[in-house]
Amino acid sequence: MNIDSNSKKNDTASPPAYLLVRIRRLLITSVVILIVFLAVVVGISRSLFSYIDRYQTWFESTASQMTGQVVHIGKVQASWKTLHPAFVFNDVVVLDPSGKKKSYPYFSF
Repeated sequence: MNIDSNSKKNDTASPPAYLLVRIRRLLITSVVILIVFLAVVVGISRSLFSYIDRYQTWFESTASQMTGQVVHIGKVQASWKTLHPAFVFNDVVVLDPSGKKKSYPYFSF
Protein backbone atom coordinates (compact mmCIF):
# COMPACT_ATOMS: atom_id res chain seq x y z
CA MET A 1 0.00 0.00 0.00
CA ASN A 2 1.40 3.33 -1.02
CA ILE A 3 0.58 6.07 1.49
CA ASP A 4 1.93 8.89 -0.67
CA SER A 5 -0.39 8.17 -3.59
CA ASN A 6 -3.50 8.12 -1.33
CA SER A 7 -2.65 11.42 0.33
CA LYS A 8 -2.24 13.12 -3.03
CA LYS A 9 -5.67 11.96 -4.13
CA ASN A 10 -7.31 13.37 -0.99
CA ASP A 11 -5.52 16.73 -1.24
CA THR A 12 -6.88 17.63 -4.66
CA ALA A 13 -10.59 18.24 -5.10
CA SER A 14 -12.31 16.52 -7.94
CA PRO A 15 -13.90 18.75 -10.58
CA PRO A 16 -17.49 18.12 -9.43
CA ALA A 17 -16.64 19.00 -5.80
CA TYR A 18 -14.83 22.13 -6.92
CA LEU A 19 -17.83 23.08 -9.04
CA LEU A 20 -20.17 22.64 -6.06
CA VAL A 21 -17.94 24.89 -3.96
CA ARG A 22 -18.03 27.59 -6.64
CA ILE A 23 -21.83 27.33 -6.98
CA ARG A 24 -22.19 27.59 -3.21
CA ARG A 25 -20.00 30.70 -3.11
CA LEU A 26 -21.96 32.24 -5.97
CA LEU A 27 -25.25 31.53 -4.24
CA ILE A 28 -24.08 33.00 -0.93
CA THR A 29 -22.70 36.08 -2.69
CA SER A 30 -25.96 36.55 -4.60
CA VAL A 31 -28.04 36.31 -1.41
CA VAL A 32 -25.81 38.83 0.38
CA ILE A 33 -26.01 41.26 -2.56
CA LEU A 34 -29.81 40.88 -2.67
CA ILE A 35 -30.13 41.57 1.07
CA VAL A 36 -27.92 44.66 0.82
CA PHE A 37 -29.87 45.91 -2.21
CA LEU A 38 -33.22 45.46 -0.45
CA ALA A 39 -31.90 47.21 2.66
CA VAL A 40 -30.82 50.20 0.56
CA VAL A 41 -34.17 50.36 -1.25
CA VAL A 42 -36.15 50.15 2.00
CA GLY A 43 -33.90 52.76 3.63
CA ILE A 44 -34.32 55.20 0.77
CA SER A 45 -38.07 54.61 0.66
CA ARG A 46 -38.44 55.21 4.38
CA SER A 47 -36.43 58.43 4.21
CA LEU A 48 -38.49 59.72 1.25
CA PHE A 49 -41.75 59.21 3.16
CA SER A 50 -41.08 62.40 5.08
CA TYR A 51 -41.56 64.30 1.79
CA ILE A 52 -44.86 62.61 0.86
CA ASP A 53 -46.90 65.78 1.42
CA ARG A 54 -45.17 67.34 -1.60
CA TYR A 55 -47.02 64.83 -3.81
CA GLN A 56 -50.49 65.75 -2.57
CA THR A 57 -51.46 67.44 -5.85
CA TRP A 58 -50.22 64.40 -7.79
CA PHE A 59 -52.40 62.10 -5.66
CA GLU A 60 -55.38 64.43 -6.19
CA SER A 61 -54.95 64.63 -9.96
CA THR A 62 -54.34 60.89 -10.30
CA ALA A 63 -57.42 60.06 -8.22
CA SER A 64 -59.48 62.57 -10.23
CA GLN A 65 -58.36 61.05 -13.53
CA MET A 66 -59.05 57.51 -12.36
CA THR A 67 -62.52 58.25 -10.98
CA GLY A 68 -63.61 60.90 -13.45
CA GLN A 69 -64.60 63.10 -10.51
CA VAL A 70 -62.88 65.99 -8.74
CA VAL A 71 -60.96 64.76 -5.69
CA HIS A 72 -59.47 66.98 -2.96
CA ILE A 73 -57.21 65.64 -0.21
CA GLY A 74 -56.75 67.56 3.03
CA LYS A 75 -53.56 65.85 4.23
CA VAL A 76 -51.35 62.99 3.05
CA GLN A 77 -49.32 60.89 5.46
CA ALA A 78 -47.15 57.84 4.96
CA SER A 79 -45.38 55.45 7.27
CA TRP A 80 -43.57 52.19 7.08
CA LYS A 81 -45.24 49.41 9.08
CA THR A 82 -43.36 46.12 9.37
CA LEU A 83 -42.60 45.13 5.78
CA HIS A 84 -44.87 47.39 3.76
CA PRO A 85 -45.69 51.08 3.42
CA ALA A 86 -48.95 52.54 4.70
CA PHE A 87 -50.60 55.63 3.20
CA VAL A 88 -53.21 57.72 5.00
CA PHE A 89 -55.34 60.39 3.32
CA ASN A 90 -57.28 62.69 5.66
CA ASP A 91 -60.26 64.88 4.78
CA VAL A 92 -60.86 63.47 1.29
CA VAL A 93 -63.63 65.23 -0.62
CA VAL A 94 -65.07 63.85 -3.86
CA LEU A 95 -67.27 66.02 -6.09
CA ASP A 96 -69.44 64.12 -8.53
CA PRO A 97 -70.31 65.61 -11.94
CA SER A 98 -73.52 67.15 -10.54
CA GLY A 99 -71.49 69.00 -7.89
CA LYS A 100 -72.63 66.88 -4.96
CA LYS A 101 -69.92 66.66 -2.31
CA LYS A 102 -69.04 63.41 -0.56
CA SER A 103 -66.59 63.59 2.35
CA TYR A 104 -64.35 60.89 3.76
CA PRO A 105 -62.54 61.90 6.96
CA TYR A 106 -60.03 59.08 6.79
CA PHE A 107 -58.88 56.86 3.95
CA SER A 108 -55.88 54.54 4.12
CA PHE A 109 -54.24 51.67 2.30
